[in-house]
Amino acid sequence: GIIIGVGRDGDERTITVGVGEDRELTVAYTPKDNFRRGLSGRISAPRRGINEAAFDVGYSYSGPNVLNINYDVELEPGKKTQASIEYNSDGVRARLGNYSFRMKRSITEEGYSADLGFNDYNLSLRGDVLQNGIKKGFLIKGEIFGTKVSVDAFIQKQGIQYLQGKFIISTDLSG
Repeated sequence: GIIIGVGRDGDERTITVGVGEDRELTVAYTPKDNFRRGLSGRISAPRRGINEAAFDVGYSYSGPNVLNINYDVELEPGKKTQASIEYNSDGVRARLGNYSFRMKRSITEEGYSADLGFNDYNLSLRGDVLQNGIKKGFLIKGEIFGTKVSVDAFIQKQGIQYLQGKFIISTDLSG
């Protein structure tokens, strides 16, 4: 059968979900300042070999629109995983051990921009939307792992007598 358990011992709360004695997941946690600063606790998943793995999650605001999240998980004694994440109106920045990740995006009626990065690799796109009655199109400029790429496309139509279009892809790749 399915096992679902919920409990509380003082400030510590426990949730268990499973389908048998060793096929269950148990999370015991204690809120920090009534969840205003995070939570800490333990996770157990016996079938996966995880027993009483400690975790700590903290979050705070460093500005009116900036949320900082830090977490530590120790699945086995001496084997800790740490991460920090910053989220604001521009995007997300995260660090997990020796790895870093970042993402930004902006969208308006006139265009958009997006940046995605992992360690030293970066994907950057910028786009403009052209729409002035007789011309419709877009311009996308980007950098993909250090290589510049642009796509320029538009269609111009004047009644049924005239139709013109262009589609150009350019890059700084040699050859």
